Amino acid sequence: TSLELNLWTNPEDRKKFIEKLKKQRFILNEKTLFQNRNGENIHALTTTFILKNDIMFSFVVDISELVKLQNELEIKVRERTAKLEELNEELKEFTQSLIHDLKEPLRTIKNFSELILENCDFNKPSLEKHLSLINSASLTLEKMISELYEFARLEREQFTLARVSLDRAIEGVINMLDAKLKESKAEIYIPQELGMVYGNTTLLTRTFQNIIENSIKYCKEGVKPQITITSQKTNSTITVIISDNGIGIKEEYLNKVFFPFVRANNKKSDGLGMGLAIVKKSMELMGGNVRIKSKLNKGTQIYLTFRL
Repeated sequence: TSLELNLWTNPEDRKKFIEKLKKQRFILNEKTLFQNRNGENIHALTTTFILKNDIMFSFVVDISELVKLQNELEIKVRERTAKLEELNEELKEFTQSLIHDLKEPLRTIKNFSELILENCDFNKPSLEKHLSLINSASLTLEKMISELYEFARLEREQFTLARVSLDRAIEGVINMLDAKLKESKAEIYIPQELGMVYGNTTLLTRTFQNIIENSIKYCKEGVKPQITITSQKTNSTITVIISDNGIGIKEEYLNKVFFPFVRANNKKSDGLGMGLAIVKKSMELMGGNVRIKSKLNKGTQIYLTFRL
């Protein structure tokens, strides 16, 4: 018998195997650990049947080489993962350092161009124009750096997730954007209670603020922005749908709008294309996801799916 041959590495494994066999009358492809005459472990797949007259029939497939390869592969995967994590941390540090290093020379350019514009008597209109362009470009770059910093900070901060109210989060954003809503004469419709989700108040605020600001910013000429916010619930998720009547997005941009600094239309605005990138990152940090539907001149619908 296997006991007499001392095949089992661990006698307890043999005992459990026999007990299982008595109950089921057969065992199919059970992972087992045996040992050879030299005491070396053998990984195997064992199939055993109890036939008539309690005759036991068993066959064993040696999978030691397969297990060895699998273990080697797991080690390589862990090493590669650790290396990628290390590189990712280095990239984060580089981004933070780059943002910091860019701020000071930019501030110098901005401050001196403002001083020249305020205090110099220009004889050549072209000189004033060129300095104005320098000043305008520095302001744009300053905003880009600020928004890039905000985006990078999402990766570094630790956000605590808990049950939070969607209605309270949106109410806070509406109060925050009160001046912009009044100036644009935008109307927001929330025909139902949206419910509670697993999330973070800070991330929710950033998410809803960026989406509503986009709806205001990219409205049709001469048309009041109309924003409707509803929700759909399943057993495990809530999806918030934010729809507007704005200028919409060209189809070829729909797969790109969540990348940093991608602007999906040509309308003149102070937007830099970071809003939806921040939305996507915020949703990922809350364990949710975001998708978008839009047609040019027919508005946009953004779907935010949260865990309950």
